[in-house]
Amino acid sequence: MLDQSETLAESICTERMAFIGLDESSKENLREFKPVMEFHIDVILEEFYKHVYQWPELAALFKTSESQKAAQSGQRAHWVGNIFEGKFGEDYLREVVAISHAHERVGLDFRWHIGGYCRILNELTAIAVRTYRKKPEKLIGVLQAINKAVMLDLDLPISVYIDSTRRNFDTTLSDHGDRFEQNVHGMVQVVASASTELQATAQAMESTAVRTSERATAVAAAAEEAATNVQTVAAAAEQLSGSIGEISQQVAQSTHIASNAVMEAERTNEQVSGLASAAQKIGEVVDLINDIASQTNLLALNATIEAARAGEAGKGFAVVASEVKNLASQTAKATDEIARQISEIQAATREAVGAIQGIGSTISEINDISASIAASVEQQGAATQEIARNVEQASAGTNEVTSHIVEVTAAADETGHSAGEVLAASRELSSQAESLTIEVRDFLDELRQF
Repeated sequence: MLDQSETLAESICTERMAFIGLDESSKENLREFKPVMEFHIDVILEEFYKHVYQWPELAALFKTSESQKAAQSGQRAHWVGNIFEGKFGEDYLREVVAISHAHERVGLDFRWHIGGYCRILNELTAIAVRTYRKKPEKLIGVLQAINKAVMLDLDLPISVYIDSTRRNFDTTLSDHGDRFEQNVHGMVQVVASASTELQATAQAMESTAVRTSERATAVAAAAEEAATNVQTVAAAAEQLSGSIGEISQQVAQSTHIASNAVMEAERTNEQVSGLASAAQKIGEVVDLINDIASQTNLLALNATIEAARAGEAGKGFAVVASEVKNLASQTAKATDEIARQISEIQAATREAVGAIQGIGSTISEINDISASIAASVEQQGAATQEIARNVEQASAGTNEVTSHIVEVTAAADETGHSAGEVLAASRELSSQAESLTIEVRDFLDELRQF
């Protein structure tokens, strides 16, 4: 059973034999010349392989003498058993295909094959001429038959080789084409995907630029409003600073008044304390008077008793004693009243002293509070000044923000424009990727038709 190459060789062989006229008459001439050829073939092949060994590229194909002998033996069988037997059937074709594949495997260029056939053909021609020199008609028939057979035997391996090379080339080309298509398709897919992502990114950039521009406009308005608010705060801070200065003056004056009040309260406390001391001394004098009145009353009582004992002689003394007793009683009552009044004065004095001390303590607390308020007011004044400085810096900052927002707005507009260009470029890239896919497909279709 022939393979594809052998089937092709069979069709080629039938066609070529008909074309070159290798008919039964030619085959008969070959068979008639076979004994002569067989007698000389060993010498022809030995001389041929000696010549081959002069070429390093060809000598390298025969690494051992056994391989050279095997090749020479195969050549002899081919010439004797097939060509000059006129056998160009299935066995011959299988052998031709095997020789062609062997040459293909070792990488033998067909120029060596053709050159070798030229040398063998020349030798066979010379032998035929010497053999049939006296029979010109026979010589012509034999030489024509030899030429037809040699040309067929030379043409068929070349055709098989070309067919095999073409099939290998087609397979390789198809493989390369498939890989090329896969690679290009993969790259086109990547480009298309990147183009899609680029379009999405560009659209997002464009949308972001629009939103950025809108937000920048809103921020610019907010910054302008903030600048106005900052100016208002600055004016309020200035007014607050003035109010704090005035409060500071009033607190200082209140502190001064409170200090004077403390001094006056202390002085009044001292005076009331002196009054309490005087009342205490008066009380002591009243007690002394009360003691004297008691003693006087006692003496008057004793005098009355003595006057009673004296009788008529003591009546005048008794009257005096009675008067003294009455005066002593009145003095005692008066001193009691004075003592009661002095006690009330002392109680009132003590209350006054306590009240004055409370007033002094309260005024001292007021003084301390005024001092604290003064310190707080001073701190508030410093804080207000710091606020004023911060407000001034904030005002400068809002102005700078406004300036930057203008730049951001311009940049957003430029970004939107660039995004539009990128979007257009990505769409063009996507279109080019689709065109490239079509071009590659058409190119590969044309390539596979060769």
